[in-house]
Amino acid sequence: MNKIRIDGVDFDPSTEAFAQAFAKYEAKLTAQAADAKKELEAATSRADKAEAKADAAVDEKAKLEVEMKELPARIRTDMAARAELDAKARVVLGKEAKLDALTPADVRKLVLAKLAPDVKLDGRSEAYVEARFDAAIDAHAKDDSEWHRDAEKLEAPSNEPEKRLDADEAKKAFVKASQAAWKKSLTSAKSA
Repeated sequence: MNKIRIDGVDFDPSTEAFAQAFAKYEAKLTAQAADAKKELEAATSRADKAEAKADAAVDEKAKLEVEMKELPARIRTDMAARAELDAKARVVLGKEAKLDALTPADVRKLVLAKLAPDVKLDGRSEAYVEARFDAAIDAHAKDDSEWHRDAEKLEAPSNEPEKRLDADEAKKAFVKASQAAWKKSLTSAKSA
């Protein structure tokens, strides 16, 4: 008869020893198949995770490439906004103010401390601080322009006694000019 080799031992297929050896060998193969299946599942899981990370890296790379293309324009916009903020702040704080090391929020707070020292900014949002800053700068600019406009109309007082204006004399000159105003032509053409 033919013999069958199981794990290096020859068995006669018609014996009980063969049946036991075959069952044991079958259980061993089933356990190895289960272990191989677990290893395959673990390897598949690792491969899926690696693929997901690779896909995320590709997506991140594409996102960063778009940001890199937009970066020069964003830098120009940020620099222009900072230059405008610094210019507004220097109107209030003076040209010698050192603003380079300050954040935009710190610059706004410094200006507000000078223009509106009673304003409490503790716990306020950056949007609130920015809005208060804009309002204070607008009010300061309005006050400043009205002062300059009115100052241009005034003559500087003279320290020389003969050149000083007397209020009574100024009033008399105004009344005299007003009384004679009817004599002047309303047209711009001069009569010959």
